[in-house]
Amino acid sequence: MCPPTRRAVLGAVPAIAAGLAGCSLSDDDEPPVPAAWTTDIASPLPGVQFGDGPLLIGSAYYSDREPLVAGLDPATGETQWSVERLHEDERGSPVSGADGVAYTFSTTGTVRALDAASGDYRWRVSISGLPEPDPGVAAFAPMPVDDLILVPVSGREDDVADRIVALDADDGGQRWSYPLAASLSGRPDVTDGAVVLPQTDGVVEAVDLSGDRRWSISKPTPYTGVTAENGVAYVGNVAERIEALDVESGERRWQSPTDNAVTTPPVLDGADGSGSGTVYVGAGDHYVYAVDAASGTRRWRTETRAAVTSGPAHTGDALVAIAGGPFEERARGQHVPLGVSPSLHVLGADDGSRRERFITEGYQSEGDLWWVAAVGDHVYVGQERQLLRLDGGVLDA
Repeated sequence: MCPPTRRAVLGAVPAIAAGLAGCSLSDDDEPPVPAAWTTDIASPLPGVQFGDGPLLIGSAYYSDREPLVAGLDPATGETQWSVERLHEDERGSPVSGADGVAYTFSTTGTVRALDAASGDYRWRVSISGLPEPDPGVAAFAPMPVDDLILVPVSGREDDVADRIVALDADDGGQRWSYPLAASLSGRPDVTDGAVVLPQTDGVVEAVDLSGDRRWSISKPTPYTGVTAENGVAYVGNVAERIEALDVESGERRWQSPTDNAVTTPPVLDGADGSGSGTVYVGAGDHYVYAVDAASGTRRWRTETRAAVTSGPAHTGDALVAIAGGPFEERARGQHVPLGVSPSLHVLGADDGSRRERFITEGYQSEGDLWWVAAVGDHVYVGQERQLLRLDGGVLDA
């Protein structure tokens, strides 16, 4: 793998917000980007929202001072309910959900099903075989599909038996478990009755919802994340390419080159059964890429300030990405230092045009920008010690 490298930004950068054009943000008393609100949740994790209900956010912080899951008012950021940790050092996964129920997994092996409106338990079960796992075991959210909850159990070290565990959505009872020969190298995803599993040894497998292997292929380098829809798995690879795999057969439909490792899971917009739409990824060459979902033909690419480490989050006609944030390379079980202050970039989804750029140099009070995600009608940014909702005006052209 070619490591993410620093290089000069090419071309002019458009003005950012009024009163901030062409400058870095540096006042510790203000959020690092224009925010509708901020709330003090340490190590927040991306979540879900059902309709006009609460925003459900997890926390990877290892202290009982922080909730494992919180339901927030999307308008104000105020906490409406919270779920406490079972142990002080318990760390949670991102939150997923379906049909008004939220799901989360933790480093203690606990899977929780929570009522999204109230935070009340629907059920709680434990998965065995996690003696003292590393925090990476809870990196991926449970995946609700049909009447199952698929739980990725996969650490960064050798202290965990890597596997996918299928639970009954009604009561949490175990249906089956599928062993993995290596750790997951990126986020798995489900489509066409199968879960697609990228692994650090270069193997990618599709497993039917019955727990049987559908197919397995081996690559010289691992994939970095999967987004699957309408029978196609869109994947990034550290070998500088985006690929589309047929989930029925494992055959490659197309590949599209990048100039460095793909560093973020693909984001899919507008794909239908024919595969039309756009796939967006971020890469270590400092670019956000957009390619045609049916053919892999590049539509555009736009340079950022550093390797893209989160996003691009897609909302309306805009994309939001973080460059230069903390980058976890699961294939090596380590974080790659990028040596730059994180920056947030707003691009036009249709053509990649630069709308806004915010450089966060000097903002140390709440930590670096970790992730960006579009949930419901808003875009949220997670920092080390804070969650913020991005001001909607930033997204306008």
